[in-house]
Amino acid sequence: MSEIMEQRSAIKFCVRNGISAAETLRMCQKAYGDGALSQARVFAWHRMFKEGRESVQDEPRAGRPSTSTDVIHVQKIRDLVLASRRLTVRDLTDLVGISEGSVKTILSDHLGLRKVKARLVPKSLNFLEKQRRVDVSETMLSDYQNRMVDTKFYRTSLFHNFRHFKKRQITFYVLTNRRLSQTLMTILTCTLAHSVTDRIANFKINSVVPIGNPGKFKFEIIDTFCPQ
Repeated sequence: MSEIMEQRSAIKFCVRNGISAAETLRMCQKAYGDGALSQARVFAWHRMFKEGRESVQDEPRAGRPSTSTDVIHVQKIRDLVLASRRLTVRDLTDLVGISEGSVKTILSDHLGLRKVKARLVPKSLNFLEKQRRVDVSETMLSDYQNRMVDTKFYRTSLFHNFRHFKKRQITFYVLTNRRLSQTLMTILTCTLAHSVTDRIANFKINSVVPIGNPGKFKFEIIDTFCPQ
């Protein structure tokens, strides 16, 4: 509870106990010092509570509610940010036709973004990262779903170019001359999608090579990440 709400509650308590407005003012000034409500405000709230008011909250203000941060404007800004994360607040203001304050509210409160060196970046995983997962998953499923697992299976994709990185290897075993099972396809797709989301530097899917038992192949993914 804010100090103002606290003082209003104290005034309400005084009214219910039959304490006069002047005495209520003196008690508030003694309790809150320089932070006490003014005489006019104490007397006004004392009168309102005496007349039967119950709420210590301000009454809703008259006028139309703001429509600048409604669903339509949030969606417009979301689409613009997805198209280019280098748009400035002023750019978004001009494109959408709302105030800079409304744009900032949508970016921070509705989309969870903050400004870093003229670029909009997520505070945490949000709609941008979720959308990247969807896009990458659809691409990977389209590229690999119908491919046969053989020694010619090879593809390299470069997503980002980071200077510092670390390596990790994930190994799968699949039957010879069989299509990737749905389970492995799901694992592969999720791995790729999450790796892109986690700022992957580059991603290489190596060719499948025999590893001893001719009935099984080694399916190897080497992914490179930038440091946290």
